[in-house]
Amino acid sequence: MPYQVGVTIRAEVSPDQLLPVREWLADTGRKGLTGPPFDVAHLRGVHFARFYLLDEVADLDGRPIPASLVFMSEVDAPLRRHLAELIDVAGDGIDQAFAHCVGYPGPRARRRARIAWLRRHLVPASAYYVNTVGRGLDQIRQEAKLRDALEGHLDRRDWAGRPAAEVRQELQDYVASRGDLSWAWQPPPPLPPMFPDPRGRAQSRHAAAAPADAAGAPGRPPVLDSGPAEI
Repeated sequence: MPYQVGVTIRAEVSPDQLLPVREWLADTGRKGLTGPPFDVAHLRGVHFARFYLLDEVADLDGRPIPASLVFMSEVDAPLRRHLAELIDVAGDGIDQAFAHCVGYPGPRARRRARIAWLRRHLVPASAYYVNTVGRGLDQIRQEAKLRDALEGHLDRRDWAGRPAAEVRQELQDYVASRGDLSWAWQPPPPLPPMFPDPRGRAQSRHAAAAPADAAGAPGRPPVLDSGPAEI
């Protein structure tokens, strides 16, 4: 059973790229992330993915904090696979996005150099939200298919007056008759008692898991969302 990791990549935007990155974000918002050049739909285990811009601000002492471009995702582990697929699958889009940022090596750089750059710009999360620890994307999609199948079967029959135990048995028999639902008879493998997080520390499988950007907070910048919704 996979466990989820929260991924935040933040990079300073070059001063002369502020207008271009805003235009790029607006254009990408219209197109979405599921298709080219990102093809997020083909990245394994992605629960959501988004880009947003943090404008330049001053800290409490009046010192400027430069504008930065942020990529956030929540994915089924391992993290190294996700970082690799951001280059191998979504590389054209990643190159377009972070070309606006200071020090990005660009599409002509070696694959390893681009992945290393993403890793260097990872921001550790104090907490990240997971609906159910260990429920991976494949399981979510399977369970959605199972629910639709059961609801469809229930809607096609008249169950008036039937005892609950009899209806339950009928539903079990129906699932057993569907080869494409045979997986439902097998419990998912358990999480290991302890599992690593992106910072290399062990986490309990019972640990509370919440991205640190305070969803819905006033003043939160617009985001570009992609990926299936959890059920």
